[in-house]
Amino acid sequence: MSVSERRLKEKQERVDRILNGALKVFARRGLKDATVDEIAEAAELGKGTLYYYFASKEDLLEALVMATADQYFKGLLDEVKPGTNLPTLCNQIVDNLLTNYRESPELFRVLYLVLAEPEMKLDRARHAFLTKHLIWLEELEQSAKPLLKPLRIPTKPFVDFIGTHTHGIVLSAVAGRDLGKIKDESARALKAFLR
Repeated sequence: MSVSERRLKEKQERVDRILNGALKVFARRGLKDATVDEIAEAAELGKGTLYYYFASKEDLLEALVMATADQYFKGLLDEVKPGTNLPTLCNQIVDNLLTNYRESPELFRVLYLVLAEPEMKLDRARHAFLTKHLIWLEELEQSAKPLLKPLRIPTKPFVDFIGTHTHGIVLSAVAGRDLGKIKDESARALKAFLR
């Protein structure tokens, strides 16, 4: 490994440490109450090192969302095979989303704090998440379209419903509701909607 490759690797490792520390601190303390000092301590780096990589707490949040938003949507449409029926598709999305939540509840809490925070200037962080969200909705539309056509269910309202439904599921999970109950309630709601 060359010197420049080693330096790049070390730089990325420091950024990863900062982002991991920030995730833990933001999830525990909230966006406004978290301090740069706490994040630097959690990353086991000096405050100056943190400011070397990120000019402000808002810049750090933007980088955190950009680095982790894919994890929110990871695999939501996996295991959707040709011939899958609509209820199975919907329940698979919910199952995959709850799996993602179980793997990183802190990430989901921080993402929802970013989306809901009215006082901090987080437009770039919100935009980063919403861009990923729109890409996922397009993928959902393409996966669902062939299943909806024979049922004469319009694609756009269905996609809007599933998008809203999944956000409600995550908000319930972030609020601490039992994941088994959320899954059962989701299955009942989807069954009623798809009648």
